[in-house]
Amino acid sequence: MGIRRSNNLGYVIDCRGAWLRPHARATTIQLIVSGRVDASNRDVVQTSLARFIKLGESMILDLEGADLEHSEATALLNGLAAECARQSVPHAAVLDPRTGRLLSRDAPLGFPLFRSVAEAVAHFGESTRVPEHSARVVPFPRKPFLA
Repeated sequence: MGIRRSNNLGYVIDCRGAWLRPHARATTIQLIVSGRVDASNRDVVQTSLARFIKLGESMILDLEGADLEHSEATALLNGLAAECARQSVPHAAVLDPRTGRLLSRDAPLGFPLFRSVAEAVAHFGESTRVPEHSARVVPFPRKPFLA
C-alpha cells in the first residue's frame, strides 16, 4: 500500500491494483475506489477504507469505477458495514448498475445501496434532518453584573 499525491486527483492510496481516493464533502467523506478488487487485494482495500471509518464521519463508498467480483464485493461491503456499525458511522455505497443487480439478488447487505453519489448524499441529508417542531430556544445563562 502506498500513498502518493497526484496533481489532478489529490491523494491516491495504492491498494495493489485498486486505488482509493478520499474526497471530503460538506457532510460526508466520499471514498472513491477504482481498479480491480479481487481476492489478492480485498484485505488491503478493506484495511485502507477502515482507516477512514475511524474518523467518525458519515461515509459514502463509491464503487462505480471499480471492477468487482461478486464474492469480493459482498465480503468487502459486509466487512465494512460491520466496522461502521461498531463505530456508529452512517454509511452508504454507490454501485454501477451491473454490480447493484448482482448484489440485490443476495441477502441484504449492511450497506444502503444507491445509483449515484447525489442520491447517497440526499439519504444522509434526510436522515440527519431535525423536524421543525422539535426545535426549542434555550436561554443563554447570564453572568451577574458586578458593580
